[in-house]
Order: sequence, then structure tokens, then C-alpha cells
Amino acid sequence: MNRLPPTVRDALASAGSTVTYQRGESVWHRGERADGFSLVADGIVAEFVAGVTERALLVSLSVPGDALDLSCAIRAGRREREAVAFTDEARVIKVPRERWWSAMQASPEAMRTLCEVMAEESDRLAQRVALCAAAAPVRLAHFLLLLGATAGTREGGAVRVPLRLTREHLAQYIGTTPETVSRTLLTWRESGVLSRERDGFVIRDLDALTSITRADADAGVDSRSGGGWLS
Repeated sequence: MNRLPPTVRDALASAGSTVTYQRGESVWHRGERADGFSLVADGIVAEFVAGVTERALLVSLSVPGDALDLSCAIRAGRREREAVAFTDEARVIKVPRERWWSAMQASPEAMRTLCEVMAEESDRLAQRVALCAAAAPVRLAHFLLLLGATAGTREGGAVRVPLRLTREHLAQYIGTTPETVSRTLLTWRESGVLSRERDGFVIRDLDALTSITRADADAGVDSRSGGGWLS
């Protein structure tokens, strides 16, 4: 929501309150009623849903400027996700629903931006569904490039991403096994594509990682082959 007009951003900030959360602390629990609009001001917030076995599954990572669970805020429904601080510290601006709507309705430009954001979220979901048929390394490469673009910092030709993601988190997000993630990351580290750091990871070869995302298309992989979610 960094694209909102400055006057609208200022109005939202003044109408709401900023809450600071420590790593692992809940921003909200699943089942709570959405009583307003939430915006990440600093740090990263992760959202989880309950899987078939009730184990929490990572579904999104929101960075500064991102709105949290926007559709639920608009509907004023109950949260279907658990949101937790994913960095050492995360700050979230919370605006009561009526004040948020008042600020948005007062600005046609803000409403247009809201529509654009919702359309982009729909496009990202469609892309993620389309990736279901891709091999696990392709899905993983897409996710790591996304993290680099949203949470990374350029360092020459490399991108540093200060996120400590476990292999379980990565496996949950792309729909594969932790063992597949481990084997894939080991291959990429040995070939110099990635390196693991204390506070996250570094994409050393962006071109190589990008080329992996095109592997299925270049090879003409059939979506009915064994490269789906459970590979």
C-alpha cells in the first residue's frame, strides 16, 4: 500500500495505532473477527493456515507496505489465518474498519489503488496455482526469487535476504517434502547459486536461479507428469 496517496497514508497512520511484536508473537489468532485494516510498517509478518492434519502451513510473508488479510478486513469476517511476527521485531499499523473506509472513500485515487492491489493478489494466486504442475525445484526457485524481490537487498550482482526460513517452511509454501527442499538447496549451494548465512540466505547467481524457473517450459514438461505438489 505504499502506492496510496501520501495524504491517505498519513490519514491511516493517524487514525490507527502502531503495535510492535517480537519474533513468534501472534498478531492475531485464527477465528478472531477482523475489526479493521492492518498494514505492515516494519519487519515481516507470516500468515499460516491449518492444513488437513491441523498442522500450521505457511501461506504468505508480508513485508513493509503490505496489507494483511485484506479481503477479510473488507468483509469484516473471521480470520482464517494465524498471523505472527517473522522477524526479530515487526511493527503493524492497525486502523479501525470505519476509519479505514472513510479514508479510502474520500479519495478516488486510493480506491483505484485498492482495486489494483486486489487484482494483483488475484494474479499472484493464479500464478501460484499454475505452478502446481511444475517440478519442486521450479516452485522453490520462484519462491526464492519472490523473497529476493520483496525482502532482499542488492549487493552488487547478489541479493541478500535476511529471513531465517526452515526447510519445513519452504516445503510448506511450495507443497513438497523437507527432504526434497534439502536436496535442492544443497545442489544449488554446491553450484554457487545460493549461500546460507546466519541471518538468512544470499542469491549469488540470479541468472541461474531465474533460468531454473523456465526449466519446465523449455523442456515442455507435461502437467500430468510427476512434478506436482507432492513431488
